[in-house]
Amino acid sequence: MSRMSSRELTEWMIYESIEPFPAERNDQEFAMLAALTANANRDEKKRSKPFELVDFLLFKKAKEESTEDKTARFAAMFGVDN
Repeated sequence: MSRMSSRELTEWMIYESIEPFPAERNDQEFAMLAALTANANRDEKKRSKPFELVDFLLFKKAKEESTEDKTARFAAMFGVDN
């Protein structure tokens, strides 16, 4: 565990982008519950637009990348042929 190759790191990064690690998955689940609760108690006169999942995410991503874009970016970062 003291050393990880760049290829292994790249593979883990790609895997995490496809199957989020528990912290991100939990964030999405709790954000869904928070949005549900907020919308159930929302005063439609004060806020006509419903809350969305993204309104409650702690780990927000600036722009969602496709898996192919992520793979290409990681390969370029680490000089790995994909």
